[in-house]
Amino acid sequence: MKKKKISSVWIIVGAVVAIAIIAWLLSGTKKDETVNFTTEAVAPANIENSVTATGSIEAVQTVTVGTQVSGIVDKLYVDYNSVVKKGQVIATLDRSNLISQLNTAKAQYAEAVAQYNSAESDVSVSADELKTLRQEFEGGWIDDDETKAVINHVYNDFGYLLDPHTAVAYGVGMNRHRQGLDEGRHTVIMATAHPYKFPPVICEALALRQSDDPFDMLADISSVTGIALPKPLADLKNKPVRFSDSIDKEDMKKAVLSFVDAIAAKH
Repeated sequence: MKKKKISSVWIIVGAVVAIAIIAWLLSGTKKDETVNFTTEAVAPANIENSVTATGSIEAVQTVTVGTQVSGIVDKLYVDYNSVVKKGQVIATLDRSNLISQLNTAKAQYAEAVAQYNSAESDVSVSADELKTLRQEFEGGWIDDDETKAVINHVYNDFGYLLDPHTAVAYGVGMNRHRQGLDEGRHTVIMATAHPYKFPPVICEALALRQSDDPFDMLADISSVTGIALPKPLADLKNKPVRFSDSIDKEDMKKAVLSFVDAIAAKH
């Protein structure tokens, strides 16, 4: 029993010694490590500091852009945050519906013109219809010379200054009276305009001087007749001229149709 115990002890001791020898052999001898230090001379330098932040840019002033007509946007020529200039086209609308409406309007206009031309050429009444109309209505006329003679006669005999429109009515009424067509009737004539609207005609009727400036003729008429110039009419002298076209009656139809065509072209 003692021999076995002694053997076990020596085995353990031998194992410890072997482990120690192996550890010594593996560790070996370490070399001294070299430590290097970097040095730099002291000198002035700039210190940079930056700050990073997130955010969004907003416009100081915003403008809502719209169109005079509603519709679907067909093309968009700019993007968000794009720089644009005055007069620059930024989008176009789908014009198919507008073109369709324009063509419909043109067709309706052409139809109306055709109906007008047809009606103008087909207007006529029978003798019986004319007789029936004359039971309620009657028409008459006098020429330019007669009109001016009536203005002169009424002013010199009665001191009343007629405008040309009313002078025509007065002249027609006098002619009917001379012909005995209004026996037993009383005639009422209603003035339809102011005589100062027609300075050349009034000056010629009263044998006053003619002038290229209508306000000079109005001053002469007022001086002779004592009729004050209405303030709204007098104020026109200092207002800008808005319309200067003069259209002969033979060209009236053509002028009106051209005006309508111009409006249709804009739309």
